[in-house]
Amino acid sequence: MRRAFTRWLSGDPPAIAGAWLDQSGVCLVVMDWSDGSPRLAQVIYEPDGQFAGRVNDEAGFNSAEVTNALRCAFEKLGSGSFALALGIPSADIFIKTIEIPTGLDDQQIAQLSVVEAVSNLPVPPEEVCSDFLRRSLDTQSNHEQVDLAFCRRDVIDTLRLLAEDADIALAVVDRDIQAIHDAALWCLAAQHGLANVQYPLGLLLGEDARLVIGRGALDLTSYELHSDPGQHSEEALRAILEALKLYCRRAGLTDGPHGYLKQLLVSGHGAAAAAEVFNREMVAERVDEIDLRLLAGMAGNGVPLNGLMVATGMALRRSA
Repeated sequence: MRRAFTRWLSGDPPAIAGAWLDQSGVCLVVMDWSDGSPRLAQVIYEPDGQFAGRVNDEAGFNSAEVTNALRCAFEKLGSGSFALALGIPSADIFIKTIEIPTGLDDQQIAQLSVVEAVSNLPVPPEEVCSDFLRRSLDTQSNHEQVDLAFCRRDVIDTLRLLAEDADIALAVVDRDIQAIHDAALWCLAAQHGLANVQYPLGLLLGEDARLVIGRGALDLTSYELHSDPGQHSEEALRAILEALKLYCRRAGLTDGPHGYLKQLLVSGHGAAAAAEVFNREMVAERVDEIDLRLLAGMAGNGVPLNGLMVATGMALRRSA
């Protein structure tokens, strides 16, 4: 209430605080947009090992421990008005791309999303929250593509109550995989000055042994690599390489003259050694090493790399 009252007096819209919640703690990230481009302003990590990490596990997630950790993290941000942008497990959000005639307004697309929910989801449409995003319109075509997103209403309600109990407004909910992708691209631009990337794109998170494959900016798939991320031997890296090729094929990619991917981003401990092997084996046309921890100045405070990337990606949303 105090933050809302301050916002009402000042008339300023709330700033976005990107957030990640897990059984290990809460991570918040705030960006500074004062010079027109985002840079890290604040990174807060509040460790707490007492709560569960799945948002659809209501008994574990909607707990006093989560609320307390979130409230403590927001208090550390200091004065100001903030709204929460939260990245949640991708399994809780269903994405579908449809093609529609050009000229439909937002209300008509919202009505179409109800039809798609009835056709594709095993729950009544009144138990589903939906949203949509128009893709760039081809002026020479009489159709356009729209990305629809669906999430169970009870998941959103649980998150909203959780935020309200911590005296925070929940403004945005999105897939964690999308936030990781966005954070990786921001990190690439900040470290290497590369504003554009090419798809298909791969992102290898060494600490979490996770591979994200992007056929496009929104067409993202995540795979768990069954290997020890702490091992950086030639043998271990070759095992990761073979797994990477397997998952590229599973994602529908084909091996070309320069590999399966146009670009591969490698992050985590041992990223330099991994990038060297992947460059030599031509798994991608270009391999770049990124280090989000270096930008955040959080090398030793315990925040998981996955959580830092999710919170950073969500913090890149401009407004509530």
